[in-house]
Amino acid sequence: MLIRSTSSWAVLLLACKIPLSDDAEGSAGNYVFKFPLDRKGPPGLLTKVDAAKAVFPQLVQRVEEFFARKSLVQYLEFVENYVDSVKSKPELGQVQLYVANWKPVVSKDDAKDWVTMPQILRDLGPGKERLTYLRAFQVLQGGLTETTDVVDTKDLLN
Repeated sequence: MLIRSTSSWAVLLLACKIPLSDDAEGSAGNYVFKFPLDRKGPPGLLTKVDAAKAVFPQLVQRVEEFFARKSLVQYLEFVENYVDSVKSKPELGQVQLYVANWKPVVSKDDAKDWVTMPQILRDLGPGKERLTYLRAFQVLQGGLTETTDVVDTKDLLN
């Protein structure tokens, strides 16, 4: 999919599964999601993007730089129909927020300096950016594909 960023900066919120137990597969599939940060701007992996080029290959390149490995595109599962904007430092201006899931399980040791979503939300403080990251986390959990209904409590009692 050829999507271009409308900003000169993009940040990738990369959700990585970390097992809660010490075994590699996680105890009965129990995981916590942690997110690598580069701490240069908004939470996630920040990258300067060329608006004339597709954004996803540039984000893949940023992930490869972060992990210091090549050919990682097969491990990334981008949510291609989701993008949001976050405010950042004045020198960066508006930053486009993209989200992706990292398919392999990551060991606790490799992710020891990464943060959970509650830590990200706490560090952001109250405001629109907190809501933007909360929405991004919901999207990572399947929020764009889930069908939800609103039910009135009166209907539940009948």
